Amino acid sequence: MVGVFFKRDLLLLFKDKIYEMKRVILIMVIAVAFAAQTSAQVNYSVNGTVPDSLNGRKVYLYEEEIKNNLIDSTIVRKGRFHFKGSRKDPVAARLYIGRLPNRQEFAFVLDEVPVKLSSLGGKINVEGSRRTAAMVEREHLYMERQTNSKVYKLKNQKNDSPFGMLAAIAALSKEEQAERQRVLAYNDSVYDDYCEKLKALMLDNVDNVVGAHCFSYLYDQIPLEEQDSILASASQEFLNTPMVVRRIASRHQDVGHTYSDFELPDVDGKMHRLSDIVGEGKYVLVDVWASWCLGCRIETPNVKNAYYKYHDKGFEVVMVSIDATREPWLKAMEKDGVKDLGYQLFDKNSIIRKIYGIGSIPCSMLINPQGKIIANDLRNNDLEDNLSKLIGE
Repeated sequence: MVGVFFKRDLLLLFKDKIYEMKRVILIMVIAVAFAAQTSAQVNYSVNGTVPDSLNGRKVYLYEEEIKNNLIDSTIVRKGRFHFKGSRKDPVAARLYIGRLPNRQEFAFVLDEVPVKLSSLGGKINVEGSRRTAAMVEREHLYMERQTNSKVYKLKNQKNDSPFGMLAAIAALSKEEQAERQRVLAYNDSVYDDYCEKLKALMLDNVDNVVGAHCFSYLYDQIPLEEQDSILASASQEFLNTPMVVRRIASRHQDVGHTYSDFELPDVDGKMHRLSDIVGEGKYVLVDVWASWCLGCRIETPNVKNAYYKYHDKGFEVVMVSIDATREPWLKAMEKDGVKDLGYQLFDKNSIIRKIYGIGSIPCSMLINPQGKIIANDLRNNDLEDNLSKLIGE
């Protein structure tokens, strides 16, 4: 009987090793695809027809994937506008006419098929390639989700700070708390339905940039083995999309990986390397945040409590701000009482996001003395729960 169990354990171990080898080979294949890519030039054109009431309004064409990346702009004349140009690859784009609250908005893909846009009679119409049709479907799913979701506003919130929001939640009556939970649960069901439809759209578009956008959005909800299967069947256009490149880089955050080093300045401009902090019997939390990130600052008290409870037992904190300028960072540190807590580092160029493929914040990783990531995405009591098991009360 012992021999049977031993043989089974060997088979399971062998199976795990084979799976790990397949993952490594897949990443190598993707890396080779990036290195060997020979993109064809894409010549695009966009023709728009809109009401004459928009004559003289500015029209802005943005690349959707990279925030604030303006591709081109023009002016509506005689109810028409036109763009033409070239790109290295097909690009998901978004076009805006005018300003809120009456701004018109179109989503499509810049590729070899001309795009025709119109909003006559109040109806938005977009024509183009199969990629553009998929982009329009993605927009439809998003608007459907927005329409079906319920809005719950906190009556007693004094300001937009995370602490004001927490105080407003705490002040709710039992009936209001119950209603809030019902709204949250309903919105969760709407979101689940949205993700299911978005996944179907992704699987129909593993050969293009729209599928890549869907994959990036759904990434955290797709099991690792299924991710590998999707990537193995995806086209080079899909794999070359910066959002997918970043998602693959995000595997550097995975539990079991050795941390990736970085060097950043503190408040006084002194440089600190993560490799100089990790080790020597210490457990190190890398916490990526920003002054404008509500979720990040809601988690700050949890980080503070853990730091003061476990610092003398071998726990260290490295908080990395990705604020674009120093002033909001300094004010947030002062207000949240973390200026003297562990290492406060400033990353105005978001270097850490590129290294670890970080898509959204808050993002946190707990590193053991051997340099391995042992937990990530720590929320609420997760950090203290981990430390109490690792270090003890």
